[in-house]
Amino acid sequence: MGAGDPTLAVDRGDTYRGAARLDDLAAQVKQKLGTTRPTRVLVDPSVFTGSTLGPGWDSDIPTGGFGGPATALTIDGARTAPKQLDNGYSERFSKPDAAAALAFAKALGVNGGYVVGSETLVEYLRETSPFYIYSNPITAGEAAAASTALGILDSQLGRALLEHLRAMTERFENGLVELGYETLPGPHPVRPLLVRDTARAAGLVERLRAGGVLATVLNYPVVPRGDDTIRFQISADHTPSDIDDALELLASFPQG
Repeated sequence: MGAGDPTLAVDRGDTYRGAARLDDLAAQVKQKLGTTRPTRVLVDPSVFTGSTLGPGWDSDIPTGGFGGPATALTIDGARTAPKQLDNGYSERFSKPDAAAALAFAKALGVNGGYVVGSETLVEYLRETSPFYIYSNPITAGEAAAASTALGILDSQLGRALLEHLRAMTERFENGLVELGYETLPGPHPVRPLLVRDTARAAGLVERLRAGGVLATVLNYPVVPRGDDTIRFQISADHTPSDIDDALELLASFPQG
């Protein structure tokens, strides 16, 4: 249950010297639970019921670099990357309580979390915080699409598509290695590029998107601090030329 401490930290970060830490709390919880494995985290931010925004705030302020929404539960002053500061500037979470819940769930080894509140609040968060609030069931449309996809895969066409997909994935992975980038070996078409630097990862994604390549950057708290990663999704529709174009853009970015 959040009590309004904005200095609460995730781990041994130095945003606020001597701050209470979620990893300490997680260790205490695990010790108390013994061999019982936690399966969920309940979040209650209801101690604070006022407005999360100040009077007259522009729409960009809540996630801007000098202030975040006021909630009863937050971590590192709602900063998305506490160690990456630029003259005090650091982007903020739009929903600090949900981000704190996810961080604590990760510290406990729990995948995902729950928010406790009114029906209105829960429905609002489902619509506005899809990256922080998770649910397991899929929709009927998604189930139908998955069934159709499995039918295609279990055919001659599907087997040909899979063979091509494996070839394109291997081409991209080999290209990353030849360029000196760090990746994880394997046949999965979702290919990670481990950048391990927030600013550099953002610069790479900007260069890729300017060149017509859609890539997603993953940073804290989705991945541990310092493990910033760019995720690429290879598909069976990609051609060798597509793969080479993406590698050419990556090759044009100065190596750190």
